[in-house]
Amino acid sequence: MCDVTNAKEIVEELLQYLDTAEFAMREELSLKAAILAEKFAPQLLCRYVDVILQLIDKAGDFVSDDIWYRVVQFVTNNEDLQSYAATKAREYLDKPALHETIQVSAYLLGEYGHLLARRPGCSPKELFAIINDKLPTVSASTVAILLSTYAKILMHTQPPDVGLQQQILTILYSRYESYIDVEIQQRAVEYFELSRKGPALADVLAEMPKFPEPSLHC
Repeated sequence: MCDVTNAKEIVEELLQYLDTAEFAMREELSLKAAILAEKFAPQLLCRYVDVILQLIDKAGDFVSDDIWYRVVQFVTNNEDLQSYAATKAREYLDKPALHETIQVSAYLLGEYGHLLARRPGCSPKELFAIINDKLPTVSASTVAILLSTYAKILMHTQPPDVGLQQQILTILYSRYESYIDVEIQQRAVEYFELSRKGPALADVLAEMPKFPEPSLHC
């Protein structure tokens, strides 16, 4: 049984084991660690984000999408973590990164990068530049996430930056309006049209709501 008296130790053990566990076990371990930390050990929330981002950065293709989905859910459901997670995501983009790391970092910065806007190196224009530098190296699934991130950066930029808007619209239209991947092409064209309509972009790209809480028997 786990409760407030032993959850901290259990979560720490799970997080330490994640780095060496078989890949097939990592998804289940990360889920258990997240749920226990949320329920019994709030002091470990930042530690959980650190470990999962490190795991994604180290293991890359060997980490299932469910693991990075889980850290996104975890951060979305814990408002106090959002600025911290965005800060860590920004740090990972300062170094060479696998496309899985770029995926989760870009997603977090699209959702919460505006919370860092007054910090050095974190203006909307600077976030766009560092993410866009990764664009030529990533997979198609990551391109789709980056396009969403660009649109969200544009939405959060207040007052509007005409130069940044032009850069993003040029990428959305000129590079992807005839792209071979139909899903990416459609996303780019839709964001392009919405970006020209101002308020409509904010309606479509509103911050993600909280996810339903998973259950776990300890």
